[in-house]
Amino acid sequence: MRYFTCFCFVLFFFALQGQNERKVLIIGIDGVRGDAALAAQTPNLDALAANGIISYDAQTLPITYSGPGWSTILTGVWMDKHKVTSNAFIPNDLDDYPHFFQHVKNLDASISTASIVHWSPVNTFIAQSSFTDLEEEYGSDEDVKNAAINHLTNNDADVTFLHFDDVDGEGHSSGFSASNPDYLAEIEVADGLVGEVVASLQNRPNIDNEDWLIIICTDHGGEGTGHDCYTPNCQDIFLIVSSDLLDAELIEKAIMDIPVSSAVDFSGGNDARIEVPNNAAFNFNDSDFTVEVRLKTDGWSGDPAIISDKDWNSGFNDGFVLACNTDGSTWKFNIGGGLVFRMDMDGGPISDGEWHHIAVSLDRNGRSFTWQDGYIREYNIAGFATDSDTDFPLVIGQDGSGNYGDSFNGMISEVRIWRTNLRNVTLNEWNCKPLTSEHPNYSDLVGWWTFDEGTGTQVTDVSPTGAVGDFASGAAWSSSAMPDYSCLDYSGVPDNSDIVPTAMDFLCLEMNPAWGIDGRSWAEGSCIAPTLFCEDISLLGDLELDMFAGSDAVHLVLECSSEVLGAYPQVTIEWDSNPYISMTGSPSVPSFLTPNGTTDFYPEIDFLEDPSMIPQGTTVTGTATLLIDEFGLTCTFPVSLLLPSTVSVSGIEGNGIYVYPTVTRSDIMIERNGFDKGIQFQVIDGAGRVSKEGDLAGTENIISIPNVPAGSYFLILKNEKGEILVSGKILKL
Repeated sequence: MRYFTCFCFVLFFFALQGQNERKVLIIGIDGVRGDAALAAQTPNLDALAANGIISYDAQTLPITYSGPGWSTILTGVWMDKHKVTSNAFIPNDLDDYPHFFQHVKNLDASISTASIVHWSPVNTFIAQSSFTDLEEEYGSDEDVKNAAINHLTNNDADVTFLHFDDVDGEGHSSGFSASNPDYLAEIEVADGLVGEVVASLQNRPNIDNEDWLIIICTDHGGEGTGHDCYTPNCQDIFLIVSSDLLDAELIEKAIMDIPVSSAVDFSGGNDARIEVPNNAAFNFNDSDFTVEVRLKTDGWSGDPAIISDKDWNSGFNDGFVLACNTDGSTWKFNIGGGLVFRMDMDGGPISDGEWHHIAVSLDRNGRSFTWQDGYIREYNIAGFATDSDTDFPLVIGQDGSGNYGDSFNGMISEVRIWRTNLRNVTLNEWNCKPLTSEHPNYSDLVGWWTFDEGTGTQVTDVSPTGAVGDFASGAAWSSSAMPDYSCLDYSGVPDNSDIVPTAMDFLCLEMNPAWGIDGRSWAEGSCIAPTLFCEDISLLGDLELDMFAGSDAVHLVLECSSEVLGAYPQVTIEWDSNPYISMTGSPSVPSFLTPNGTTDFYPEIDFLEDPSMIPQGTTVTGTATLLIDEFGLTCTFPVSLLLPSTVSVSGIEGNGIYVYPTVTRSDIMIERNGFDKGIQFQVIDGAGRVSKEGDLAGTENIISIPNVPAGSYFLILKNEKGEILVSGKILKL
């Protein structure tokens, strides 16, 4: 486990905080698994993470090649939009979904852009010269680092992208693994390069007038010596978003336990099934569609259907089927269209007796995929699988004919059908959430059986289609207790589509919805000028007399409920007419007004009368004024101050020790003059009773007697042996 040491920096947010120039540096390190980034010793990455947002559960989505990965990072959209599916960049739609440099330049042509890379296709295909001021490619990470330092040291460097490639090369050579020392060592080398680059940034001559966002990212993880896989090893990556203007946060995936209220058991015989009568809503012909099923099984024999509208005796038959594989562990999807056309894709293991969420998303004009528990399992081209309508009912637990020879042995708790191909990012986001109208494709829902009834012989379709499913043969509600569906919720973690909107927000550049950006910003609100109102500030209690910087002062405490820091506020006090203290309290300047906390102020005061002449219990009132020039803010608060009784001391000294009062306190001050031993004291009233006694350590100099009644007393100071050091009369007024 890695432990981070967080260094807290006090930031002063002014109303004109945009005066500082905004700069962005994105450093891409190719091929870094999330768990490997955590396992490696990376002090420079750790320092950046401690000053911003870090996730080792961040996500990239298949296809996990560098071409699709860096295209998503630099365009802000996923593969189904930019169309890059390989390192050949054929096909692509980078004209409609370009590198974000193009958006930056279109909004502000004066912003300089630079792309310095080890893997040249980034510049060749994505960072085109028409909107990239500096394009450089080098044959080693060391050369990229040197060029980056030169650029950051000698140029304006508004928005810069760097690409390091050697970590990916080591993964291909010796293996992508958090337990591979060679792979970890290469990550540590990259960390050193990052440290040198960041140091050059921090030494820029104008750095005090610049606000920087530093993003460290990667395109994919890896497994074995490759990374074209559909597992956490390839899809779980790391992402750092670091800036003095962002709050530090570690973001992790959540493990969600979703209650399953009821389910239908299909283990009651070969004909156990639920039939939904044939409906035009489920005849997809050449339309896109998605089928989702939540199920639980311990295994099966043969290859029984899970849900189908076809005769499963041949995969070439018209219609579709989600079915179990003959290995007794995994599942598959099949669709047939005519006598010769079919498509098949596999899913993952589901025979462990736990709940799983499986889905197939069919795109007739692109890549279709099977999906399970947060990850794509396989993808394929489905354009040829057309004319797939059948006259069979939609059957859950059997094939469309209702009499396939193998039977599904398990339970099903929910089925959803959509007349569209759900995006992988959508399935990922909604895997662990109950379906609501907030779902981006809610209007495409044509079948939704929640299986919440728990009794009877029907399941209700709560979609607009309203197609009721009827029990047949051995289908029955399960009588066993339903375990929760435990799923990995990635909806709160960052992903590679987030980098563009984060950079644009930090640059204070407004994004156009027409760009179709998929990601979300982790710097949202960083450009909004802070606001502070008098309603955010309140006075805590009455004032008290105190000593501050050796002068008489009042202690005033203000509470601020805002997150904004007010730089160098001043407090003054105007006293109502009174004969005891001056009419105006001098201003006091603490370091800042603490956000969401309390701040102590100490305006000085001057006494107009001998304190011994102030009657006991005298209270003075007035108005405290808080002035914060940076926000043009003036706030006033009514105040009151109890002037305490005072102590009068006459001529008490002995053995080099002097005793005198602190003028504005009910205290007695001891001046030791080198006497560093303990002192015993007694305050004795006129009747010989001890009103207060105690011990002063060698560093203590004040005897406080606020609760001793007014009157005449005798003070005795003794050393630790009980010998009298000094004694004399005091008067408490």
